[in-house]
Amino acid sequence: MSTIQIVLIIIVGILLLVLGIYKGYGLLILLGLAVAIFGLYQSYQKTVAFEEEINQKLVTPYFTLISEGKIEEAYEKFTTKAYKAKYALADYQANYQRLQTEKGKLNRWKIFGKEESTNIIDGSSLLRVKVDCYFGESNYFINIVLDLKTDAQGNYKVDGFFMKNLSGGYPGPW
Repeated sequence: MSTIQIVLIIIVGILLLVLGIYKGYGLLILLGLAVAIFGLYQSYQKTVAFEEEINQKLVTPYFTLISEGKIEEAYEKFTTKAYKAKYALADYQANYQRLQTEKGKLNRWKIFGKEESTNIIDGSSLLRVKVDCYFGESNYFINIVLDLKTDAQGNYKVDGFFMKNLSGGYPGPW
């Protein structure tokens, strides 16, 4: 079911609910609630399925390579040309090494959300995936927001990033 269809289902449910309340029809209120809840459930299911797909195709392979010390392979396989133009491999490797020395090895990660938006400069669509990354025995964590774009084959790649709770100037995810 497409996003537009889900939104329309939710809107119809809300309209039925409002009409039922306005007219005093209990059955219409129940129908409106049922339709709106169905739309919300479909939206939730779509989000869960998408996060599982992104996790399997990008997040887990990318961070697994990094945690195994295969920084160059992660950089080459899972970042866009635009990302590589902004961040040289040597800097990427040095930044991760610095982070690993100070905080410990990357030991686990998990997706905790996503958002879709539009780039205000070029109008292109942008997908942001939020990931918690944990380091060392102390489980020091960083909230990373990965900006994703699709390549010519439709595979998601890291195009940019933002780290929410990190001081100390680590300029890359690594």
